[in-house]
Amino acid sequence: MDVKVRIKELMKERGLSIYALAVKSDLSQACIANWYSERKYMPSIEALEKICVGLGISMAELFCDKDSEWLPVKEEKRELFFKWDKLDADERELIMRTIDKLIEK
Repeated sequence: MDVKVRIKELMKERGLSIYALAVKSDLSQACIANWYSERKYMPSIEALEKICVGLGISMAELFCDKDSEWLPVKEEKRELFFKWDKLDADERELIMRTIDKLIEK
């Protein structure tokens, strides 16, 4: 799957221009436009993460073949994943212990 083609498909589905996606993704319009003007230039992982935020999808959804069967992540869980990535190791461990205690009740 060509990730640049997939991004264009998702932009079209959501009615987003390159400018609108750039604003939502906190990337420059030139950065996104360069992906399509230079065949050899591919977005970095960091840029893809920002694009996913701008498109309101997970990274898995970006790379998932649209014809394959998968369960989409609900917005509440997606928000949790994005917040989880901002935590350091100690904070993640604290959250996991808290969840374990809540489950044991």
